[in-house]
Amino acid sequence: MNSVDKDVLMSGKIITKQKSFSIYDLGFSDYSMIYPSSNELLNSIFSLVDVKDKDVLTVLASGDQRFHMLSRGAQSVDLFDINKLTIHYYYLREWSIRYLGIYYICDNRFDFINSLLKIVEPKTEEEQLSYNYWLQVINLFKKDIDLLFFDEYPMSNKIKDISSLNKVLDKSEVNFYNVDISNPVEINKKYDIVYVSNIQDYIPRDVHNFVIYEENLKRLLKDKGVVVSANVRYFGPCDEESIVFKPDFKYHDLGNIVGYTYTRR
Repeated sequence: MNSVDKDVLMSGKIITKQKSFSIYDLGFSDYSMIYPSSNELLNSIFSLVDVKDKDVLTVLASGDQRFHMLSRGAQSVDLFDINKLTIHYYYLREWSIRYLGIYYICDNRFDFINSLLKIVEPKTEEEQLSYNYWLQVINLFKKDIDLLFFDEYPMSNKIKDISSLNKVLDKSEVNFYNVDISNPVEINKKYDIVYVSNIQDYIPRDVHNFVIYEENLKRLLKDKGVVVSANVRYFGPCDEESIVFKPDFKYHDLGNIVGYTYTRR
């Protein structure tokens, strides 16, 4: 079974689970439902965190973070996510921007994706894989593809200047790592900024788990590099995180509903 076939198979299992339950069941360990947009205050975050000319590693999620970083002049923006389906959704959004000048995918996803694929010309091998994925998904699951997505997420992070973003996207390389950053990872590059969103909220609250997480971030960061955490569930780090990070990182609060940063000492 090739990677696309597995991705399609797991997507079908997620859809089946959503049909069987009245509440969201995220999915499986490395395959889960897709966030159509970010609920983080990205404009506020990036008014306080300067990404211009920086090498950044960010959680992929909906893709909003990468689009904002590139539009604000980041030198490079690499991606990571435990959810394999995020890279397929990312290319769907990039194609939407490239071919249609549309930032967010519309609600009628089946018809939108079906129409979009007819005009897409994949530029890379990775794009071709995602193209093949979406082609199979819409043919197999039709309008049930809505069950792959969380509903009622805010579209408050829309970037108005799509044409400028499109020019930047055309020149930027996509590097995606399908990893769980709270477990040991092998990424052989150093970054000025690592944007982790609220991943810390999902790490089991045990000091040992945060030691692994912190060691990953130290290894990924350049000297004086910055970790950006967006507060979604909790207002600030948990005690276990604070204890582990204090010796090697300086903490800075961005505001309760915005997030916080750590700067490597």
